[in-house]
Amino acid sequence: MSYNRILTDGDRIAYQGIIDDMFRVCPDMMKRKIKEANVQQAFVVDMLLSYGIKSNILCVGCFEDTGYEYLKAMGFDIIGIDPEINCNLDKYLHDTKQRFDVVFATSVIEHTEQDEYFISDFCKIMDNGALGVLTMDFKEGWEKYQPKPSVDWRLYTSKDYRRLQQIMARDSCYLVDEPQLDAEPDFVFEGCKYSFSTMVFKKELP
Repeated sequence: MSYNRILTDGDRIAYQGIIDDMFRVCPDMMKRKIKEANVQQAFVVDMLLSYGIKSNILCVGCFEDTGYEYLKAMGFDIIGIDPEINCNLDKYLHDTKQRFDVVFATSVIEHTEQDEYFISDFCKIMDNGALGVLTMDFKEGWEKYQPKPSVDWRLYTSKDYRRLQQIMARDSCYLVDEPQLDAEPDFVFEGCKYSFSTMVFKKELP
């Protein structure tokens, strides 16, 4: 199975144990979330558990992020940034010298107008050999004139993956495998039908 893929109902079933545990650890926040969307945070949590990384982690967009709250409650050494709480990624990057072993952002990039600057900063704050994990709203073939959720700047497509890969490569970051993005949309919000996709990449060692 590809790490870079569309999250489907099969993933919702596979990650049900993690989702149930997230309800146990942070029930009030989980109750505020759309049930079908929890698969994104579960995917991120599963990635960190699978890689066995428990320290030097940065969550970009931590406000109301159940994955961040869950990992923090489970004793992970994790820093969270968010404009609603402290600062955005651009400011944090320029205010700190710290570089992280894992950087993740769950359903954040589609809310960012300048996504190429965002992905560049994202890569820059990753340490050499670090893991980067994103999820995003995805609909193959989407064009700017077509409907989208009001909170999104865009819906992502395979063309956007290629566009962002070019930006990532400038900072020595590369997808861990070839994206598999051909699953049918299965999520509806504000009358728009789309999917959640994942982007998992690593920063090369010098």
